[in-house]
Amino acid sequence: MYLLNRTTWPRLVLRVLLVLILVGGFVIAAWPDLLSNTNSIRTDQSDFLELGQDIRAGIRWTDGNRHPLLPLILSSFASPDWSYFTNAKLLNLGLAVVLLVSLVILLRGLFSFEIGILTAVLVAFNPEFQRAVVRVVAEPLLSIWFCLCFYFWYRGAAEPSDRPNTTRLQMFALSGVMAGLGYLTKGTAQLLPICFTFWWIISGQWRRDVLSLIAFLTFYFVTASPLLTYNALTWNNPFYNFSAEAMWADRWHDVSQNIPRARSISEYLATHSVSELATRFMNGGMKLLQKHWDTFLPLPSIIMLTAVAIAFSARFWIDCIRSGNISGRLRERILVVRLDLRSRWPQLCIVPAVLVPWLIFFAWYFPISNAPRHHVPLLALIASVVSLLIWHLALGVANDSYKLLLHLGVVILALSLIGYSFVSSLNELSHKFAIWNVYERDRQENRGVDELLLTLQSANPDAIVLNNEVIPSWHIGITSLRIRSIPRGCRSLEDLSRAIAKANANYFVVSPADVNPRPCLQQVLQVKNNHQLSIVRDMPYMRLMTTLRMGRDEIMVFERR
Repeated sequence: MYLLNRTTWPRLVLRVLLVLILVGGFVIAAWPDLLSNTNSIRTDQSDFLELGQDIRAGIRWTDGNRHPLLPLILSSFASPDWSYFTNAKLLNLGLAVVLLVSLVILLRGLFSFEIGILTAVLVAFNPEFQRAVVRVVAEPLLSIWFCLCFYFWYRGAAEPSDRPNTTRLQMFALSGVMAGLGYLTKGTAQLLPICFTFWWIISGQWRRDVLSLIAFLTFYFVTASPLLTYNALTWNNPFYNFSAEAMWADRWHDVSQNIPRARSISEYLATHSVSELATRFMNGGMKLLQKHWDTFLPLPSIIMLTAVAIAFSARFWIDCIRSGNISGRLRERILVVRLDLRSRWPQLCIVPAVLVPWLIFFAWYFPISNAPRHHVPLLALIASVVSLLIWHLALGVANDSYKLLLHLGVVILALSLIGYSFVSSLNELSHKFAIWNVYERDRQENRGVDELLLTLQSANPDAIVLNNEVIPSWHIGITSLRIRSIPRGCRSLEDLSRAIAKANANYFVVSPADVNPRPCLQQVLQVKNNHQLSIVRDMPYMRLMTTLRMGRDEIMVFERR
């Protein structure tokens, strides 16, 4: 035992040290994006923060679009102060660290430490991953549930299915639980039962193992049942989600302006031809791959895969030529690959079973929303496949005598990627940011919002403020003011007049970001140079009170006449 500890202890210390270097390098690499994210209204962040406050106050559990698990966590420290926003960003950064460490541990158990650390490095230094995890959005938490879902799914698929197997059913049940937790986090996780069912079919499990599908779906629905019940009681539809309803629109403009549109698949098929449906799929798929291919496969992954593939091919053909039996070596290699595919078919099927439904759905959804962060939950799966390919191709190149060097090469490669990202991020921090303290930066960058709120409150403490893109709804609580927003579907000047009258607004705060997507405001205001505003005609019921500047944007404040 002493000898065992003596030989394994240095290796364990080195591995822990490498993981700590990975975590530290990732945090430094993500810090510039963390400091840059000072506008809480962007990318649904304000909605998550407001929902966290509402859960804390016992008002509602979901807004019909954002699912409640992340807001439930946010509710534990919800407040109207800027520190709430900062803490929420740091929470997501911490969840990203948990994901990276989990990847190393889980993949070490399934394959090897080298595959685990390489996968974690590829995920950690994916630019879209770094941008997503420093925003108050569901993707970091959702990525953890996806990772665990795939882990238990893989373990279950690795168990024999030709006889009763309790471990197999337990793994699939746990996978269903993780998928259910994913659904409590974000509606995207509704794809996981579809993916699992697709896997159950293409892997041939439907012939002999119905219990696997039953176990997964049962535990998925049991875990998701609190939200399903809430939706059924609130919206008369257990699966209600505004984004799911919006997917039957032709474009986001129809949704944002509340233009009459299809709201279900039956309505869509009744108003669109088969050729229109096919065109949307094809265009969405091509645009999806064209715009987001580097999210799925960043340049480092492509370079490493290409390098080891070339080296493997060169080594194989050199061996064939030396042996003088090229056709025999080819048949031998093909036979080995066929046997390996047949023995691992259930596990290998997981990848296409996930990617095919995922890409089909987002090809369809592309005209509505095409944000790269939607695909962040899949990065761990894709990076693990890339790492496995790199590792096994590299093993095919190296002889047994060189395997130690191969292990060392993976470590050096990981450290090189971490070091490069670390140095470039420090350079960006030193040149772009005078303040590295994220709490202080959030307060400084939003000082104009606080000054505006205090000015309005001093003039009328009980005022109602009409606003969409300047004052975060979750932050209004620092004053006694009440906030209202321009309703969806406000397209004409008459609509704007009715909205102002209905809100009984005392003040109307307008920015360029308000004007661009709203035709009703474009009839009153014009945006110049993307950041300046000019008045085209009088605002209904309002007169210009003051003009101020927040960052690069010109802000106009109107008061009731």
